[in-house]
Parts: sequence; structure tokens; C-alpha cells
Amino acid sequence: MRRFIRLTDQDGPLPFHFETLIRNHRIGAFFTTAEVNNPTTQFTTNVRRKKLVDIARRYGVAIVEDDCYRPGPYDGVSYRALYPENGWYLTSFSKSFCLRCVLDVPYAPMEWRMICGRSYLQIPWAYPRP
Repeated sequence: MRRFIRLTDQDGPLPFHFETLIRNHRIGAFFTTAEVNNPTTQFTTNVRRKKLVDIARRYGVAIVEDDCYRPGPYDGVSYRALYPENGWYLTSFSKSFCLRCVLDVPYAPMEWRMICGRSYLQIPWAYPRP
């Protein structure tokens, strides 16, 4: 018989489990869809986001928020705003109208911006060929 551990509640990911996963595994980044979680469409509250940021900051874990499914205005405080030194924000309008179409826009911490820009230009399909 399989046992499932509930890692979220009505406010989003549970801080206790988040910290336990960080301590027990070598986690470098936490990927989340805080505005519209896939597949539950659950929203992570601002209070919960702040708790998760406090834990991530303590352990030096990056938080990457993928905001590709939100259909309307942004309701919460982004992890990028709460955690500017190690918070990432990815957005895309493409999945709102076509799941197979991918066009993302990253907002990275300042020291990562040049690295991301150079990497993006090295991907052969990322820019049109002459």
C-alpha cells in the first residue's frame, strides 16, 4: 500500500516539509507556480510565500516562480520581489493560448542576468537565422 504525504494545504506548500526537503536533500532551487499551480490551480498566499522565502534564504536555495498559467492580473507578491538576491520570475503568455507554444521571459537576480543572456543566445532555436 502506498502512502502519500501532503506537501501543501490551502495556503500553498507547507514550510515544515519544504525545510525538511532542503535539509535532507541537496536542493539548489525550488520551482513553483505560485499564482496558478498546475494541476490544482491553487494559489500560494503572500504570508506563505514570505515563510518559504525565509527558509530558502536561510539555506541559500533559489526560488524560481514560473508564472505561465495565470490568465489575469498578478494577485500576490512575487518571489522575485520578496527575495531579489536569489528569486527568479519566469513569465509567458504563450501557454495561455497554446500549451505547445513556448515563449518565456526570465527576470533573474542581477548577477545572473549576463550569464542568462549569453546562454540564451547560444541556443540555436532561440533566435532567427540570417
